[in-house]
Amino acid sequence: MGADLLDYESVKDTLTLYDDELDLNTKACIIGVYTSFARYYGFQWKPPIYKCQNRIPFTPEESEFDSLIAGCNRQIVAYFKRLKKQLRYREAARLAHS
Repeated sequence: MGADLLDYESVKDTLTLYDDELDLNTKACIIGVYTSFARYYGFQWKPPIYKCQNRIPFTPEESEFDSLIAGCNRQIVAYFKRLKKQLRYREAARLAHS
């Protein structure tokens, strides 16, 4: 990223340079790691506060999942088929209770 890690103002400036490219969750993760780095090297800094956003996790379509299964070895195929079966059961149970 181009920041001088021993200068916390440089880290803050570099984060603001990448405002458009980094989402808030990534920035919060970077701040957490840099805070640990600063604590290890014994200097204090006031980190900016970024609130994490809750996102809906990616759920592949069944055809995408089938393509993934087709490219795996036998042991992984057995695991993925069982996982697929469990996901169908959970989805049916969730729909039944809503």
